[in-house]
Amino acid sequence: MKIRITENTLRIRLSDSDLNQLVSHTPLSVSLPFGVSEFRITLTTGDNTQTTLVNKEITVAIATETLIPWINSNENTLSTTIAHPNNRTLNVFVEKDYLG
Repeated sequence: MKIRITENTLRIRLSDSDLNQLVSHTPLSVSLPFGVSEFRITLTTGDNTQTTLVNKEITVAIATETLIPWINSNENTLSTTIAHPNNRTLNVFVEKDYLG
């Protein structure tokens, strides 16, 4: 799983093995060390599409009914905009990474 963050956009690129993990409902995580701590981003399936930030971990849950059909399709990109309080939004792009 590759992550790119810009402004209010989170882009997640997934390899074939990442896609296979998600089909079996196994969450994907990447972490970045910060001294004795670490920052983690996790992509998972869920009942709803939502993001959370708890204890140095961003979790992006994509609704299973949206994610699994997309994985099995020929579409390269899945995109959604998640509304947060104070009229703030987060654009999330999940892409199939054919280069691995």
